[in-house]
Amino acid sequence: MIKFLMNNILNKINKQIDFNSIGILDIVKYLFAKLYPGIFKFIFYKFLLKKCDGLFIVGSRTKIVFKNKLSVGKNCYIADDCYINCLSKQGVILGDRVTIREKAWLQITSDLSNLGEGIMIDSNVYIGPNAILGAAGLLHIKSGNQIGANVQFIAENHIFEDGNHSIAEQGTIRKGIIVEENCWIGNNAIILDGVKIGEGSVIGAGSVVTKSIEPFSIAVGNPAKVIKKRI
Repeated sequence: MIKFLMNNILNKINKQIDFNSIGILDIVKYLFAKLYPGIFKFIFYKFLLKKCDGLFIVGSRTKIVFKNKLSVGKNCYIADDCYINCLSKQGVILGDRVTIREKAWLQITSDLSNLGEGIMIDSNVYIGPNAILGAAGLLHIKSGNQIGANVQFIAENHIFEDGNHSIAEQGTIRKGIIVEENCWIGNNAIILDGVKIGEGSVIGAGSVVTKSIEPFSIAVGNPAKVIKKRI
């Protein structure tokens, strides 16, 4: 009965328990550390968010700014020490069963005179620790994607062609970034503005993606180049 209840709780945040390797007491400690701080935030946040369809667990010391522009699906989890600034034209939209790990940083707008577009993360997406999602241009991560630790999305680019004026004076270009379904982006990869990563693609760890990638490609390097097709 205890095992059933524990599995039922963790299934809500898209996790399973390996009872063969972990003792009951350790599992209880894990659940307490994972869920206890977040339950109270969930009760508080549910009335402040633009939309909240189900269980939403938020870790310790995580800061969410402009909560009224955050929409959350069912059974989402944001870990400890994250910073999420939702101020933007379209806000931040999380689908069902989205996991954002520790120390992730999401920001869309840095200039109140020129709001950024927004972030859309579809269902069943995992985003690793220390990820940076900068989305002045629209960032859309579609369903089933696995994003490694320290991955950066930079959906904006500075204009710098005029050498007679400072770069800060020349403004920015915003094309946006799209990651199609079921991709894996390895640790420390950087995805630049204007890129579309095709469905089922794999981006190698440490790669810098400057141009769009065709579906079911394996791309590595700086700048990233396709070395193989998966199908």
